[in-house]
Amino acid sequence: MDIRVSGHQIDTGEALRAHVDARLGAVADKYFARAISAQVTFGRGPYDGSFTCDIVAHVPPAVILKGSGA
Repeated sequence: MDIRVSGHQIDTGEALRAHVDARLGAVADKYFARAISAQVTFGRGPYDGSFTCDIVAHVPPAVILKGSGA
């Protein structure tokens, strides 16, 4: 599965990328045998300086999963 990790106004280090790859890969292998790709975006919260994470995953047949957290 192709996993792309990016940061919106923050730097994503190699350790964060490896952690996302391991965890998201494990979830995809467990629940979706043929997941195609995922885009993970980290950013800063709008008011309180917290961090946000948005995940968009493309899973066949023609399903797009979206998740977010703060």
